Amino acid sequence: SALTYNWSVTGQPAGSQPIIASPNQAVSPVSGLDQVGDYRFKITVADGQSSTAQEVFLKVFEANQPPEASDLHNRQPVAVFAPTSKTTLRVSGLDQEGDALTYQWSIKNQPVGAKASLLTPTLNSTDAANLTQSGDYLFQIDIKDGASTTTAFHTVTVYPANPNAPEITS
Repeated sequence: SALTYNWSVTGQPAGSQPIIASPNQAVSPVSGLDQVGDYRFKITVADGQSSTAQEVFLKVFEANQPPEASDLHNRQPVAVFAPTSKTTLRVSGLDQEGDALTYQWSIKNQPVGAKASLLTPTLNSTDAANLTQSGDYLFQIDIKDGASTTTAFHTVTVYPANPNAPEITS
């Protein structure tokens, strides 16, 4: 069956006059989103016998929103035992406006005598190398979108080597 579409505005901030350019199309540009706040739209889709409706929400911000850091972790290996050569630090960045993101990793703290290093500190994924001392290594990631910077921290605990590790004798 052929589908019909009907977009409507169901809520907007005071003083705003959103205009749906093509209210009878599946996809439509909207203009007049000139006030900060929450906008609500409803799309009704019908096939001639029945219809269904869904609300769509849009938030307009006053200014550029800072990027978000998510999924900050280390892996390969996840559990780190001294002495080890490296673990991989990873982060995902998200920018509401879709701006290009840049990354900068740094080491904020490490155990006494440790000489950790970061192999590719300007990527969202980097290897932290030379984790030879047991203890906590504190890493910082700065994510920039050109207007704002978000900072997040990740601690990697390096455990002492197990002197009583099992041995395979045959």
